[in-house]
Amino acid sequence: YAVVCMGAWCGDAKEAVRSLRREGVPVGLMRIRFVRPFPDEEVAELSGMDRVVVFDRDITPAGGILGREVASVLGRDKVVNVLAGLAGVDFKADEFRKAVKHAVEGEYADRVVLL
Repeated sequence: YAVVCMGAWCGDAKEAVRSLRREGVPVGLMRIRFVRPFPDEEVAELSGMDRVVVFDRDITPAGGILGREVASVLGRDKVVNVLAGLAGVDFKADEFRKAVKHAVEGEYADRVVLL
């Protein structure tokens, strides 16, 4: 499994990934540094993952911007796009951990989840 995010959130996401690894969950983190040009080749390396959990702090009609970009490379079936922290709502490492765990366990029926 892989977590994809960008910006300052990656610190909290990294903490969550470490916690999940201690629990035995095989998960890694990819930090996207820029959207344009989008790093298609690097993201394509995640194609072997069972599920990719993408965190966005924005919303569009079809999910978050980063989630849509990742899904355009990997396909919608692999990607769970978690929209969180909208309107300045705090979203810390423990929330990341819970969201990733839910996604890994298949508890999110939808491919776009608003937390």
